[in-house]
Amino acid sequence: MLSLEDGKETEIAKFSNQIYVQDISWSTNSRYLAYLAIDRSDREKSSLGLYDMESRTSKIYELKDFAREDTPISVHVSDDGRGVLFTMFPEHNDRSGTRSILLGEMKDNKVEKQFTREFGGKQNAWISNDQFVFLGYDGTLYEYDRRNGALSVILERVSTFKLSHDTKRIAYSLNDENIIYVGKLQGRNVLSSEPVYHGIVPTNMSWSLDNKKLLIQGQSDSTEGQSFILEFE
Repeated sequence: MLSLEDGKETEIAKFSNQIYVQDISWSTNSRYLAYLAIDRSDREKSSLGLYDMESRTSKIYELKDFAREDTPISVHVSDDGRGVLFTMFPEHNDRSGTRSILLGEMKDNKVEKQFTREFGGKQNAWISNDQFVFLGYDGTLYEYDRRNGALSVILERVSTFKLSHDTKRIAYSLNDENIIYVGKLQGRNVLSSEPVYHGIVPTNMSWSLDNKKLLIQGQSDSTEGQSFILEFE
């Protein structure tokens, strides 16, 4: 890890030649740095590494309890470092591109599986340490609460979405539309939703840290690709 303030380097982990680092990602609050270490010779020896920026300590969690059939390809850790969302790719699958989302909980030195469901890609986001949203294979945006195991529908026909950092707003687009909408996320409902831009199919959206600006990258009918920022009052 390289500090952009003083250029200081911090060694997080070392790997042997048979270990492949599949993904590196931050928790939303930037406290935890997570990575997947996939063992090429024995997948049951694969692990999840977690580095705590506050305590400057690392911990390794085994993945053998659920990595026998599917392969984890991305990871997203909750802000408290206890929950983790995996994007899983099946080893044997008749439908090309079909993936599943898996919720795990860190306990002792391993990750225990709590919930899994087929979904449409890599899009998922934590709302709180116990709740997350993910985009289903059919374009349905779901919310799951691990406290009671409740799965709820938030929106339908969604092609892409992005939550603000405070999780109070959601930007999204719908299938077969070149419109970007923004609404308020309250519980399991999206309120006061309105179109904020017409004429583009977003490929990437990102909120500013103060939740007042939205970076949009995408394609329109007139250009191959463009990027711009929307500012909200």
